[in-house]
Amino acid sequence: MSSETVIDTVYNPYETALIKTGVRNGKRCVTGLDLYIYQALESLMIFTGIASTYSEVRDLVEEAWKSGEFGRN
Repeated sequence: MSSETVIDTVYNPYETALIKTGVRNGKRCVTGLDLYIYQALESLMIFTGIASTYSEVRDLVEEAWKSGEFGRN
């Protein structure tokens, strides 16, 4: 694996052209969804004192995505 990292802040669509290119070229990739989830984890801890895990939040986001609720205003 490459020591170079591709970071994309776009979370919808999950796999952007930038991320696809990074994966294809063997780069470590951080998606916008990853950033979104880590931001949510920090916000949850700051505002409520509740600790959660990446996988717990990722599961919730995936459920919302499948139901069409994710990203809806």
